[in-house]
Amino acid sequence: MFTGIPPQFAQLVIVAVMFVPALSALIAAKIFKGKVVPYGWHLGAAKPYILVFIFTPIIFALVYGLTILLITYLKIPHYVVKT
Repeated sequence: MFTGIPPQFAQLVIVAVMFVPALSALIAAKIFKGKVVPYGWHLGAAKPYILVFIFTPIIFALVYGLTILLITYLKIPHYVVKT
């Protein structure tokens, strides 16, 4: 789809396209004199963010450790894609 441009620029194009709905909502709010608050663009309580911040690395480490355990100690075969 993005042929002829470097991958870094293709990623920037995708990021820019992701901001289009947000910008259109802000423009619509400005035109129709609405407030931005009803769109739900606030952080809210800090507790859920802190819990996710704490438990995401823990869950990642558990899944990674379980994978290593299954591959090395239990001799479960893993598949490598050859290029």
